[in-house]
Amino acid sequence: VEKDEDFKRLAKMDGVAGLVPVNRLMVSPELDSDRDLRQAAAAMHADMLFIYTFDTHFDVGDALPPLSVVTLGLSPNQFANVTTTASAILVDVRTGYVYGSAETTADTQQLANAWTSNAAVDQSRQRTEREAFEELLEELTDLWPKVVAQRRRALATR
Repeated sequence: VEKDEDFKRLAKMDGVAGLVPVNRLMVSPELDSDRDLRQAAAAMHADMLFIYTFDTHFDVGDALPPLSVVTLGLSPNQFANVTTTASAILVDVRTGYVYGSAETTADTQQLANAWTSNAAVDQSRQRTEREAFEELLEELTDLWPKVVAQRRRALATR
């Protein structure tokens, strides 16, 4: 879902010294909470962690069942409905303080037939996940100036 230009865009935000993705080798396979991710981020000397997840649901409905029988499933008479919700939090690695959260939803519907419904669902899933992620990045971009201001105030009072 992520593209290199997404990371380049985030790296250019005010106050960002760098971005490093946490890969699965750094995290226990029994991921129980954000603490496991925060420990991995702390090992890389990160200050903040952007945690996000996707929840994708899909169904394929037959619009005209009698037509499927007559055309042996070749006619595009099915709809692949896909909905993806992307949720994220921006967390302080040391304390677990949540600076903010975001959630976006994207959905699509694609015409398919009995032979192409799996491919249609996968194409739709990829599109909705990308769209939801792009919207999530927009929300992060809107949230970021507030986070930077809050961090600067906290550092000034120390």
